[in-house]
Amino acid sequence: MKRTRRQFLHHAAALSAPMIASSLPALAQQNRAARPLIFDHDGGTPDDFLALALLLTLKDVDLRGVICSPGVTYLDASLSVTRKMLALAGRDQVPVLRSAARGLNAYPTPWRRSVWVADALPIMNQRVLPAVAAPDAVDWLVSQLMAAMAPVTMLVTGSFCTLALALDRQPSIESKIAEVVWMGGALRVGGNVSRNDEPSHDGSAEWNAYFDPPAAARVWRSKVPIVLCPLDATNKVPVRREFQQRLAKVRHTALGDLAGQLNSFSYANGEEFYFWDLLAAAYVAAPALFRVKDDEVALIADSASAGRTKPEPGARRVKVVDPIDPRAIEDYVLGQWGARPQAR
Repeated sequence: MKRTRRQFLHHAAALSAPMIASSLPALAQQNRAARPLIFDHDGGTPDDFLALALLLTLKDVDLRGVICSPGVTYLDASLSVTRKMLALAGRDQVPVLRSAARGLNAYPTPWRRSVWVADALPIMNQRVLPAVAAPDAVDWLVSQLMAAMAPVTMLVTGSFCTLALALDRQPSIESKIAEVVWMGGALRVGGNVSRNDEPSHDGSAEWNAYFDPPAAARVWRSKVPIVLCPLDATNKVPVRREFQQRLAKVRHTALGDLAGQLNSFSYANGEEFYFWDLLAAAYVAAPALFRVKDDEVALIADSASAGRTKPEPGARRVKVVDPIDPRAIEDYVLGQWGARPQAR
């Protein structure tokens, strides 16, 4: 029987409708599983960029944007490295934002210089990216959160200077933030603000808190849920040479190759190095690898202890993460970056 074009299209639609309908729940579930995430980093090399390299492997995270805040970096280089990493991962569409915030206590200059080396790595320069002006991070963050249909997770691996400005500008964004996972603070261990670098400080604070203590205090006063990845946790996961050797023995994706090169920066000056920001990103990626407990934590905004975070009954309630098995976290990260051992 010869069919008209209209009859044929009607028949095809009738056949495909059950198939489309059956796929809709799966698609809807997939969309629900993609957690909206904003990453705010301060360009520390290599750990901020290792955290980004891990985030870019996650299939269940909807990376809405990457904010480059001041800190252990020079902002122009930090913006450039961030854009090049997104391009390397095929994620050029993710916006990169520039924060005009300024902290109170500058990081030592030698810590900041390595970002320029990262920007010059050959793997980062296989494509010439067009010059673009990065939008203002605070304006973007406020508008992005106000428009969000579901609460957004923020991963902050630098100071709270940008988020604090956004909260001051529009306090109602508090309700749009599911939680802030922060690599910051030192609760029951010593800080990493050395008196050699800051003679007026007592050494009790961690640098991300010390960079802008009033900004950290502003976030502390908010109702935004805070998840701390403090030095108590990161001290348990040092960057060991064995980890670098294991990283060198897997067949990588481009991100894995880049991670290996960035990780080699850890040995540049012979000092101890830890997962730091990478550990906070690992919590976002695989929370089952961590214990999480509630704690009451006060934050000191001034004095010789500026930036100190300390347990104190009746203080602000936060969640604190603790790695269950450092080796399992190494295995997880390597699995995200690599495929399988190279043939001998």
